[in-house]
Amino acid sequence: MEVKWIEYKGKKILFSNYEGCKTSEEMISILYQEAEILRKQNGKTLVMANYEKSFGSSEYMSALKDISHEVLKEKIERTATLGITGVKEALFKSYIFFTGQKNVKLFYDKDEALEWLTK
Repeated sequence: MEVKWIEYKGKKILFSNYEGCKTSEEMISILYQEAEILRKQNGKTLVMANYEKSFGSSEYMSALKDISHEVLKEKIERTATLGITGVKEALFKSYIFFTGQKNVKLFYDKDEALEWLTK
C-alpha cells in the first residue's frame, strides 16, 4: 500500500498501490497521497492504480469523486486500473459514468496496462 513513481519505456508513471487495503480509511489515505503528488506536477501524468485484494466502499468512491473534480481530471493524462472485479467493477463503472472520464481503462494484466499507458 503505497504511492510511488515507476518508469516504463522511458516514461514516468505514478503507481498507486491499494493492494491489501482492508478499510475505507486505508484506501482514502492512498488516494490523498496520490492527489498531493499530482497537485505538485506540471502538466498531465500517467497513473496506474492496483486494487487487487482491496476493499471497495461507498466512502472511498465518494472521496474519489470529490478529488476527481478537484485534482484528477486536471492532472491525469491516462489511468490504467488493475484488480477491479465483482462489486468493485460495478463501483468502477459507476465512477466512470458519473465523472465522464474517458481516459481511464480497466485491465486484468499489468503488462497490457503499461503498454496502453505508454503508447
